Amino acid sequence: MATQGQPANRWTDALLQLFDEVTKGKTLPEGSHYPFPRYPQVSLSTPYGFNLLGSANNAAILPHLFHTDDLPYEPLITFLSLMMSRTGGAYLDIGANIGYFSLLAAFSAAQPLDIHAFEPSAANFRFLRENIRRNGLEGQIHPYAIGLGDTDSTADLSAYGTGSSFVRGWDGGVGDEQGMESVIVKPLDRLFRRGELPYPTVVKIDVEGFELPVMRGGAGVLSHENVAAVICEISHGPHPGGYNSAAAETVALLEEYGFTCLGMKGSAPASADSENAAMAPASEFSPEDTDKWPGAWLCLRPTCEMHDLILSAVPLFEVFLQLYPMPAASLRQAIADLV
Repeated sequence: MATQGQPANRWTDALLQLFDEVTKGKTLPEGSHYPFPRYPQVSLSTPYGFNLLGSANNAAILPHLFHTDDLPYEPLITFLSLMMSRTGGAYLDIGANIGYFSLLAAFSAAQPLDIHAFEPSAANFRFLRENIRRNGLEGQIHPYAIGLGDTDSTADLSAYGTGSSFVRGWDGGVGDEQGMESVIVKPLDRLFRRGELPYPTVVKIDVEGFELPVMRGGAGVLSHENVAAVICEISHGPHPGGYNSAAAETVALLEEYGFTCLGMKGSAPASADSENAAMAPASEFSPEDTDKWPGAWLCLRPTCEMHDLILSAVPLFEVFLQLYPMPAASLRQAIADLV
C-alpha cells in the first residue's frame, strides 16, 4: 500500500491510503488531494499495424477508442507521414508525444528509415520509450528527452499531456494551472551537422506554439537540400487571445530555407470535404484572418524528387479519409500502389 507522501499508481492504492488516514482519526483539510489516477492507461492496436500505449485522454489515443467522426488523429499529418516515410531516409518527429507519428513512420517505411523522436514531457517520454520497446523498434527509433529551441537552456513546460507547451497561456492556460516541469532545451543544429541527415529527410513539427524557436535553432539542418519536406502545425486558436503573432514569420522562415509552403484549407473535422481538404500556397492566406488561417502546413523543397511525387499524392487525401479505417495490410498495399 502506498504511504503518505508517496505517489499512488493505482485506484486501489489511493483508496487504501485515504482509508488508512481516515481510520486513524485524522481530519482531512478542505481541498485535500489524493493521487487517484484521472485517466486509465490504454493499450490498443491501430489500423496501421502498431500497438500504442498511453493515457485514455491522450489525443493520439482517443480516435482509436471512439470513431465518432471516422477521422484519424491529425488527418493530414497522418496521411503525409504515411506517404513520405515509404521512401526511407530519415524522419524527425519534433514534439513526439507518446510516439504515434514515429511508430507510424516506422511501420510505413518500405526502405531503411532512421527516426529521431524529441519529447520534453517526462510523462509523455515514458510512454514514448515504452511504445518503442513494445513494438520492437529500439534500433530504428531514437528517443530524446529534450525540447528543441533556439538556445541551449532550460525552460518551463506545462504539465498538460498532449498539449504540453512552452507558451504561457496556451489553450486558455489550462496546462499552466496543472503545474510546470523544467526541461532541457537544445537547438537542432547542435544535435546534427548540416548535411549529416540522409536524403530524403522529412521533419514533422508539432510543438504547441513553439514552432519559430525550433526552426530558428535548426537553420543549418532545415535549409540543407537533404531535408525534402517539413510537415508542421502553425495555428492561431490555442495561442493567448486566439492570435499567433509569429505565424507569418514562421512560414516566411521556412520559405527562406528553400521550401514552398502549402496550407490546408478548413479544419481537420471538415477535411473529409474535398474543398476543405485542398491545399493552397501561403500567399493565399492572411495571418490577420485567423478563421481562415490553416493549422496544418506542408512545406516542400522544389528541387527534391519527392516534390512532384507528394504534390501528385495530395489529391488522394480525400480518398484516404473515405477509406479510413481499413486493415493494416490493405492500407499498406493501397499506399504502395500510390507511391
